[in-house]
Amino acid sequence: MVYAKAGRTGVYQFQKLLGLLNEDIKERNEELENTSAVLNSFDKDNLRNRLDWKLSSKASDPPFALTGRRTEEWDIEIYDRLCHKQDKPFSTPDLYIWLYNAGLHFVSNNHLLDKHRLSIENLEILGLDRKLVNKLKYLSTEEQHTIAELVDGGIINHNIYVSKKPKSKATLEDENMVPYFYGVNGSNVIESFRYALKNPGIEDKLLNVETFWRVRSDNKFQHKWPLTLGVLQFLTNVVVHEETLTYSEILDKMENDLKIDRKKVAVEVKRFFEATSITDMFLFRKKGVAREKLTARLDLFGITVPNLPNPQGME
Repeated sequence: MVYAKAGRTGVYQFQKLLGLLNEDIKERNEELENTSAVLNSFDKDNLRNRLDWKLSSKASDPPFALTGRRTEEWDIEIYDRLCHKQDKPFSTPDLYIWLYNAGLHFVSNNHLLDKHRLSIENLEILGLDRKLVNKLKYLSTEEQHTIAELVDGGIINHNIYVSKKPKSKATLEDENMVPYFYGVNGSNVIESFRYALKNPGIEDKLLNVETFWRVRSDNKFQHKWPLTLGVLQFLTNVVVHEETLTYSEILDKMENDLKIDRKKVAVEVKRFFEATSITDMFLFRKKGVAREKLTARLDLFGITVPNLPNPQGME
């Protein structure tokens, strides 16, 4: 994790202000006294808007809870946040340059909320013109993240996975990958999707889906997933065969048992997995590689399918 620049704009404005006011001061306690005086001189709502314009922090968190009396907890938090002498923020371009110079490659964000907020899909949900969003899809991952960070404006940390390999992420480009459900009950997902497909007009259209992280159920994410009968049949095979068959083996079985158009279903499945990759619920592993022991069967995520006559979901 490193600090992000755009979402901490107000923090760095205050760091600059307090650096000027405390320029010749050597004692930390005196720095904190000046900081307390400055913060107390601001209207609390104004202060909160400057330091957390998305208002994602609680009103009781420092420095918003400041009432004129310092505490040990407040001193530690405020000195680290506003009087830090070695705080180094990274914009998205800064981050990629830093990784490049270290010989590392970006894999993905490891925080579900940030992963969603830095996605092109989320830009459309925020109201960015659809034609413009479609153009952005042709940009590199770095360029997409750079734009998304500036549009969102509230990313305060970069929580990421990196790798020494340029392409370390498992994808369906390798047909020997085993698809599996992660953090969610596959049978429940299938039942919800099966119900959705019974409703007129869903097949071959984008299905509106809400997902949430059970640790933070107040955060709900909106998605549009390309659900088809072929995708449902594919996911059913993943569950029925207990997540042991490879992508290619499942398509072979569907071709033999259901007489599907293999090429058509392969395209549909890849579109689905690309659209859902932001959620970390549908992953891949090499055959023979065991599931994660600590989190393999944990119920981490929830899915709901709203806007249907009788909304289905896994709460």
